[in-house]
Amino acid sequence: MKMLEILHSINFKNLLSANRVPEMFEGFDADNFIRIDERGCQLHDIKEIYRHIRRKIRLEQEKGTSAAPMNLEDINNRIRLLLDALVTRNFLKSQLYANFSVLEAWKEIVIVSLTKSFSVVQ
Repeated sequence: MKMLEILHSINFKNLLSANRVPEMFEGFDADNFIRIDERGCQLHDIKEIYRHIRRKIRLEQEKGTSAAPMNLEDINNRIRLLLDALVTRNFLKSQLYANFSVLEAWKEIVIVSLTKSFSVVQ
């Protein structure tokens, strides 16, 4: 019964909901800013994304190539929405990765249990 309790304790329902990153900045692809954390999970590098967007906005303002002039508050709101979505996506990815790691460990326990106790079953 403990095996079933462990499997039921992993909640996939909330983690599998789609988390769409809003299209806030033309030509921006968050997947170009993926890093691997200490556990091996692929996450978006939020600090680097923020730096990249700020740098791009500053360059467009200096060159005067911005398609539509935006006020500072609008720009900050758009950046905040984008980063909030990416932080949420990172959280969901890390939770899914942790659940996957638990399942992998559980698989190893089952394999070892069955192979070591196979002679007892015979």
